[in-house]
Amino acid sequence: MHRFWSYVLLVVCGSPLLTAGQIYGTLRDATGKGMPGIEIVIVSPAKTSYEGKTAADGSYQIFVKETGRCEFRVNIGGKTPAIANVFSYAEPAKYEFEVSAGSLKVK
Repeated sequence: MHRFWSYVLLVVCGSPLLTAGQIYGTLRDATGKGMPGIEIVIVSPAKTSYEGKTAADGSYQIFVKETGRCEFRVNIGGKTPAIANVFSYAEPAKYEFEVSAGSLKVK
């Protein structure tokens, strides 16, 4: 009986992690070089913001609890954020971006 309740507790407590979608990839400049230390904000369909920064090689990984169409925002140099649409799924979703002339291009 103790094993049953342990299993139920694991499923209930672990379920947010199981349904979280991972959005990951690399942010590069027009020359193909990774862009380190860039702030990224992903706004979910429920208008919840998830934030992260790119690593030294320009890679990023952000977990989004909701699935669906999200807004991917990148703040570069204090200018108006560059915005692109991405989708969060139960499975990881990879998005490679190039930043050119203040806009995002999916590669």
